[in-house]
Amino acid sequence: MFDNLVWGGRVLQLLRIFRGGDQKVAVIRHSERPSFDDLPYHEWDYAGLTDKGTEAALRFGRAIGAAQNPKCLQILWWGLRRCALTAEAISEGAREEGCHVLAPSVIALKSPIAKREEYNKALHSGQWNQFIANWLLDESPQVAMVPAQRYAKEIYRSLLAVEMRSADRITIIVTHDLHILPLVRLVFSSSSRWIDYLDGVVFRVEGEKIDIGFDGVIVSIRRDRLFSE
Repeated sequence: MFDNLVWGGRVLQLLRIFRGGDQKVAVIRHSERPSFDDLPYHEWDYAGLTDKGTEAALRFGRAIGAAQNPKCLQILWWGLRRCALTAEAISEGAREEGCHVLAPSVIALKSPIAKREEYNKALHSGQWNQFIANWLLDESPQVAMVPAQRYAKEIYRSLLAVEMRSADRITIIVTHDLHILPLVRLVFSSSSRWIDYLDGVVFRVEGEKIDIGFDGVIVSIRRDRLFSE
């Protein structure tokens, strides 16, 4: 069904499994950006999307617009310019399929970066993968990042707030993989250190039960367990 997609098929499959009148939220990474190898560091925060990335987001929007029932989407973005552009392209694609899309809007959720200067040092250290792995495991205490488990629980609390979701629509939140990785690690104990474009976590709320899906795997968990300290 999603063979024409470059990215995003796994999220759409999870949304299809979670179909019906339940309250559903998908937190996904933005679409393809230019390689940072081709950009000076001071331009990284302003990177947009490649042509392929824009087209992939449009196709993702068309697919979700065609499959969505009821036909209403709420598109939010959280992060830098590439997130906003992805949200706009998804919205455009969904509207082409007759889906009612609430105007894309920005949300302000907490960043996992505690000290930007220390984070930047890690980014350019040449050992980024190990830095992220240690962070996700809450090992090798460092000051650059909010502890991953604590951060994930805080973000899940925000995402489960009533205003973020509704039974009559799907909410899509476009953000960065850095924001998604702790959410995955908390529930799935995943060792992944990256998230593919237009991929991420999908969850459905039914009373006190939360079904959370990632990479084709679904875990059911009670809200009080998810937030336990």
